[in-house]
Amino acid sequence: MNKNRLIFLLATAGLGGCATHPLPENYSGVNTVDIVRKIRCEARSAIAERAIMFLMRDDAPAKTYKIGEALKKGNLSFKNVNYYDLDMKTAEYVKKYDNSAIAYQFTFNIKENNDINVGLDLLKPLTGGSIGLGISSSNNRERSNIRSFTIVEEFKKLLDSMSDNDCFNVSSGVNVMYPITGSVGLSEVINTFIDLNEMKVLVDKENKDKIPEMAETLNFKTVLSISANPKLDLTTAGRKWQTDLAHVEAKATRTDDHTVQIGLSLPPDKSPSAPRGRDGVAKSTKSAKYRAVQAILNQKDDRRNANDIRVKEFLGLPTY
Repeated sequence: MNKNRLIFLLATAGLGGCATHPLPENYSGVNTVDIVRKIRCEARSAIAERAIMFLMRDDAPAKTYKIGEALKKGNLSFKNVNYYDLDMKTAEYVKKYDNSAIAYQFTFNIKENNDINVGLDLLKPLTGGSIGLGISSSNNRERSNIRSFTIVEEFKKLLDSMSDNDCFNVSSGVNVMYPITGSVGLSEVINTFIDLNEMKVLVDKENKDKIPEMAETLNFKTVLSISANPKLDLTTAGRKWQTDLAHVEAKATRTDDHTVQIGLSLPPDKSPSAPRGRDGVAKSTKSAKYRAVQAILNQKDDRRNANDIRVKEFLGLPTY
């Protein structure tokens, strides 16, 4: 085979291992299902720890404290807890959050670029360097994939549907390279939601139904880049010290832009004191799951409105 043809074949094959359908697991080793399971396990752990902490508080009755202790040691599962065994204060606290909901909206935006440029000088080896003829070739490839989906579930169902065994092999540490595959700090988000609710300062966006809502957006971006610029000096047969020069420039870039949006909401207030319309029906009829997803959408609307205001201010247009 002609050596120049061989050089081109080797160069254009240099980055042949790139993915035609970019996915999270290509470099992180963790697929979409595992990422979702890890996030849900982290949320479950935060909710469970908060519930156990309340059951084992200093002023808890002995029976309630023992239930919390059994849950902490793994001798009792949440789905087997009998609310009639809890004191009234604890039972009311637990029931309040049982039907609260958490929504997760995932967006995986992945892009890959693979560029190869090759340059050859075919005449210098034949003319002793007096005449040159340079030719070049390039192979530039780009692929992208956007995967998005939403999951929503109630606190109690999350605790009941997943066991400690389901989350046993899930890493709880932080992954610096691919943050979404490690702990993302959901414990702080969930505890903040509960703390603000207990302070009675959280309301829905429109402040109509006074049902506590909260949304948080977590964004993680990882860029991997590798490049090579080798120079090949090949001795031409029969011409001592004459060389055929091949310049190969290759670059591969992978960008993983991962976003997880979290929405949290308490259930509608169905108590006798809840706000009601003229027909006597409670105004707060939308489920916690609906409200948790809506909290995410509201945050997106807020960002769009904020961007619109900034553009108008930049252009000197009225913002009202």
